[in-house]
Amino acid sequence: MTSGDLPEVSAVTDAAFAGLHPAGARRRHPELATPALLFQTRLAADPEGCFVAVSARDPLRVTGVLLSVARGTLGWLGPLAVHPQAQRRGTGGRLVAACLASWHGRGVRMMGLETFSGSAVHRAFYRKAGFRPSSAGIGFRALLTRGSMPAGIDIGGRMPDLDFVYPGLDVSGEAAAVKNCGAGLTLRPRP
Repeated sequence: MTSGDLPEVSAVTDAAFAGLHPAGARRRHPELATPALLFQTRLAADPEGCFVAVSARDPLRVTGVLLSVARGTLGWLGPLAVHPQAQRRGTGGRLVAACLASWHGRGVRMMGLETFSGSAVHRAFYRKAGFRPSSAGIGFRALLTRGSMPAGIDIGGRMPDLDFVYPGLDVSGEAAAVKNCGAGLTLRPRP
């Protein structure tokens, strides 16, 4: 994947996931579209972990997308999307295989992903790729408001050693991408 692919990456992802929302929901709720800044930040954080599949007949047409980030020895996959007209042809499996090969070569020892847990198709696809469910979760949403930073928190700065969370965990690349892409702030507690 290159930065030149990002507009098509957004279009393919939105087309692939459009069927998961009620008809017309995206027109009424444009926030359901995947934010382009997510793709830009993931690509900046780990260019080796971002892949596209292209049409055999038109190599300039992106048909599948996989974004991942290796955080040292921990890898996280997603989103993975294949254009509806190219689904069920092995594209998703080939993208996952490329990602796993990349991670293997870079020393990733633990990997994870998020998917639509209510979708039997998604669960079966990831099981076939060798993943297994590890836990169920609940998502919450709230609007953020401007305010002051709580006491004891610094913006930016050197990332702390996170080996206590998982041996080899390194989020410095992702923190740099967030800053460089203007996607947000990195926070750390004061020592």
